[in-house]
Amino acid sequence: MDLPHAPYLFFMGVGDYSITKDSYKGKEVSYYVEKKYAPYARGIFGNTPEMMKFFSEKLGVEYPWAKYAQIVGRDYVSGAMENTTATLHQESAYQTSRQLLDGNGWEETIAHELFHQWFGDLVTAESWSNLTVNESFANYSEYLWDEYKYGKDMADEHNMEDMQGYLMSGSDKKDLVRFHYADKEDMFDAVSYNKGGRILHMLRNIVGDEAFFASLNNYLTTNKFKAGEAGQLRLAFEETTGKDMNWFWNQWYYGSGHPKLSINYNYNIPGLPGVAEMIVKQTQTTGKVFTLPVAVDVYVAGNRTRYNITVDDKVDTFYFNVASKPELINFDADKILLAEKTENKVDENYIAQWKYARNYIDRREALDYFAKKSMPEIAKGLKDKYAGLRQFTIQRIGNTPYKTDAVVIADIESIARADKDNKTKAAAINYLVKNGGDKY
Repeated sequence: MDLPHAPYLFFMGVGDYSITKDSYKGKEVSYYVEKKYAPYARGIFGNTPEMMKFFSEKLGVEYPWAKYAQIVGRDYVSGAMENTTATLHQESAYQTSRQLLDGNGWEETIAHELFHQWFGDLVTAESWSNLTVNESFANYSEYLWDEYKYGKDMADEHNMEDMQGYLMSGSDKKDLVRFHYADKEDMFDAVSYNKGGRILHMLRNIVGDEAFFASLNNYLTTNKFKAGEAGQLRLAFEETTGKDMNWFWNQWYYGSGHPKLSINYNYNIPGLPGVAEMIVKQTQTTGKVFTLPVAVDVYVAGNRTRYNITVDDKVDTFYFNVASKPELINFDADKILLAEKTENKVDENYIAQWKYARNYIDRREALDYFAKKSMPEIAKGLKDKYAGLRQFTIQRIGNTPYKTDAVVIADIESIARADKDNKTKAAAINYLVKNGGDKY
């Protein structure tokens, strides 16, 4: 190869492998697997050419290398490694056709490592302190691929799971860009990966899709075959958008933690007829106050009005003119904030949230509330359009008084017989065996 790349990305793999070959725009795309897995190689890795096309078009930067190989090794100490032109995967990548019936459990890792060929290999982190320009992007590529290939609901579910992974990691005192660490391995954590990916998701929402991907193109083309750092990424966004982004970088890249929000909604305010009130308190005890551009949707008689606001104080109060009492005020309507939140919503608000606010998180929050309150509306989730929420409903409804309701059992039997998602069918069958009576 006659193109420059970082020395740590050099790799040589040797073994008794079967090689399955695909191609992308005349470039060899190959999969090295043990011979007994040869029949399944394309089932595991076969979406790679489509990924290469998708990422190339999304970034406006063509896949930069002469070929791309993927090899599976035994006893590898990490999940996978993005060596230039040749990704090494651990043995967990191996799956048989029977396992693949339930979906490719390694597909997001395949996307993650491929995206590194741009973010990590074409432009390589200047130092371990700036690992975010490698790993946060690779993490977020999993969302991008899921969104493109399988739909926004699946991507949003993945986003939620990754955010929970960060929130549960106890890493809220770590900056994303860290100049002090005991060992470089300390940087490979839920901050560089999970939190960094969620930060990119917020950034995409703030600047918009067109500017977001144009900024990534700017960063890659300006710094290709060189080292990059978070400051250069900021400059690329500023040059592309024409906006000062220091506030965002100082808050999220060079700072730690996340907002903890207490949100209260009020109506029938003395002296303020026809007004709904929303009070947002930042309750984190670090002394840091976050600036949070966010969308708020107000639903009155089924009609939605959107307000774009900025939360930037310890306590912020917002007023909305309304013709009657809102059925729902939906804070963070796009569900993009990296935050913990509590709200004083009541039954009628969550019923309206299920009815009107159709993002994955909106629906999941409503179903979770219905389950905790043992409300009959929990059964609505059995007919949700997304398999993941049908599964979630099956899991939760078993702890409610409706678990043996005839209509519930009939709906779950329909899922067991005809659902297009195998995991959801399996969840339904297991539920019927446990709760459906002697018939099952």
